[in-house]
Amino acid sequence: MWPLLMLVQTAAEPPLRIDLKPLLPEPSCDRNTGEGEIVVCGDRDDGRYRLTALPERRFEGSGRAQLRLSDKATLSAEGESAGLAGGVTVPRLMARLRIGF
Repeated sequence: MWPLLMLVQTAAEPPLRIDLKPLLPEPSCDRNTGEGEIVVCGDRDDGRYRLTALPERRFEGSGRAQLRLSDKATLSAEGESAGLAGGVTVPRLMARLRIGF
């Protein structure tokens, strides 16, 4: 079996040569400097990867979502903060169902 595989390998053609072109253009800096000198070429546009600032938005209202279920019943959801022992405050979401008499 091994001699057969060796024959198949020798009979196969060598792989074709693929010349890859560089994706980036050649740098425009001078590479002919003195020996022992290090030249760094690159683009100095520092802002191209930075995110731009978001526009300032102002929200109006009480921060409460309210839904009228009927003439006498409303359902609301609002955010609050509550104090715990030791002076720690925690945020919480409250849902309130109010039914009028």
